[in-house]
Amino acid sequence: MRVLTIEQAEKELGLSLPLKEHLNYLATRSGQRRAIVPLIPDSGKKAATAKLLSNILLLEGACVVFISGWSIWESSEILELFYSYRKAKHDERLLTEAPIHFFTIEEAEELASIIAIVLFFIWDATIFTHNGNALITIDHDEYMSIASRSEGTFTKLVSNLERYGYHCKYHDTLSI
Repeated sequence: MRVLTIEQAEKELGLSLPLKEHLNYLATRSGQRRAIVPLIPDSGKKAATAKLLSNILLLEGACVVFISGWSIWESSEILELFYSYRKAKHDERLLTEAPIHFFTIEEAEELASIIAIVLFFIWDATIFTHNGNALITIDHDEYMSIASRSEGTFTKLVSNLERYGYHCKYHDTLSI
């Protein structure tokens, strides 16, 4: 796992647009399947969901997690836990400085860990594959949105989430 600033991520990913514009493009482009999924508050489901998302998304290649909102529900988070995890991974910067986490296909456990923290702490985050085939937004209002131009990835995500007891609602629009 590499922790990056927004500027570092834009350069590392070779983006032609600023990161937020790139994410909006990924979310709104035509030719992809979309679903909204209300999150289940059970911590066991959240841990299993983090592992599921990690394993499926990394089939597409490297993944990025952009944590864009935290301390919204302060009673649901322990920032010391998050920063201790990042410190163990040799990064001591604050989220305000470096909100981007980049994962290679060999880092499934690390990706699952960051996704789990986002889910447990009820934070806002966008997860996307480096190749642009999949985008998931997790919202502090406890839902996630899925968009994918890969029918196989979309089907794997929603069918497994439904198997875990989630109710996926398919739709035509998605915004960040």
